[in-house]
Amino acid sequence: MNNDSIEKFQSAYRKYHSTETALLRISNDLLQSMDKKQCCFLVLLDLSAAFDTVNHNILINRLSDRFGVKDDALSWITSYLHNRSNFVSINGSRSSPVVQHCNVPQGSVLGPTFFSDYISPLSHIFDKWGVLFHSYADDTQIYAPFTPGVDEDIVLNRLTNCINEVRIWMAKNFLKLNDDKTDFLVIGNKCFLTKVKCDILSVGDHCVSASNCVKNIGVTLDSSLSMENEIKAKCKSAWWQLYQISKIKKFLTTEQQKTVIISLVISKLDRNNSLLHNLPDYLLVKLQRIQNSAARLLCSAGRQVDAVPLLITLHWLPVKKRITFKLLLIVYKCLNGIGPRYLSELLSCYSNSEPRQCLRSSSQDDLHIPRCTNKFEDRIFVVCGPKLWNSIPVNIKNGPSVATFKKSLKTFLFK
Repeated sequence: MNNDSIEKFQSAYRKYHSTETALLRISNDLLQSMDKKQCCFLVLLDLSAAFDTVNHNILINRLSDRFGVKDDALSWITSYLHNRSNFVSINGSRSSPVVQHCNVPQGSVLGPTFFSDYISPLSHIFDKWGVLFHSYADDTQIYAPFTPGVDEDIVLNRLTNCINEVRIWMAKNFLKLNDDKTDFLVIGNKCFLTKVKCDILSVGDHCVSASNCVKNIGVTLDSSLSMENEIKAKCKSAWWQLYQISKIKKFLTTEQQKTVIISLVISKLDRNNSLLHNLPDYLLVKLQRIQNSAARLLCSAGRQVDAVPLLITLHWLPVKKRITFKLLLIVYKCLNGIGPRYLSELLSCYSNSEPRQCLRSSSQDDLHIPRCTNKFEDRIFVVCGPKLWNSIPVNIKNGPSVATFKKSLKTFLFK
């Protein structure tokens, strides 16, 4: 849409958007704050039965007033939502049907989209209080940077007022915020976290203490963004899957074994791996051991066999290069108009020594690399993305399609 009515920071049920792209933007913002010697308050809001309490009349008015849905389209949606009824059937006996005046049909294509449209006015509240946010369906995270010992009280108070206004808005719109399930995390460099005094957030009648780590749309984040807990969880799940596969290996063909291992093990290593760039070797080597064991299992090789030739035979990139591959693929998509706008806007090209907004026609140019001050620079997407992009040949950058780019990039990384 050209009128920007769709919320930019809503990543659910949208083409080219995913939990990984959402987390990559959030991680970028948090790491940039840490690079500036700041900390961040991160709050994960939890809604109760969100899809079940969407009021049909409010939704229809919102689609009409905010999104410009009119005439036949609005009549069709009204007909689709109104006079829906539910009943319970047990052993052939049915209860009387009850007409539903709220909820969106779950399992439908339109239901989740309607919910995203329904909660879209929340962005105005976050903007009003100067709070950063990102949503994925009914999972909303809000965060605000602060300088320890300088403005943390002011920022926390602003965050509290923002949440209170969100609670009031939700009550008016028949949504319920689970105060006691709200997660709160203070993120920053370890030496600066020791200076933070505000570690309790008031949410309604509850006081939420800061946690050491929280799970955010599929990824475990800790207070220093070390990703240690996330990698530990990945390893635990992947090793268990490998053990189970080893028990049934003799009943599967080689091709079936490969399919199962890629689906249940390698996919875990690849999931959200763009967040793992430039982590210490002692963490990434844990993931590499899993990939090595998966290759040995598939090739029926012993533990002492060198895994590198096996990875080459299977045409599997090692863990570090898989992370590089994922980041470069995201950059390529952003530069060619098939990536989320909130990531595309972080990338700019050099032109006459001045950065400019990237156009598709200028995708062969090197990307501008912002200056950062400390060890976080090579983990921030706005820095590591352009660095990696500038390091690959022009003929790969100019790939005419995603499939061509992936093929040529994988060949380049192998060489």
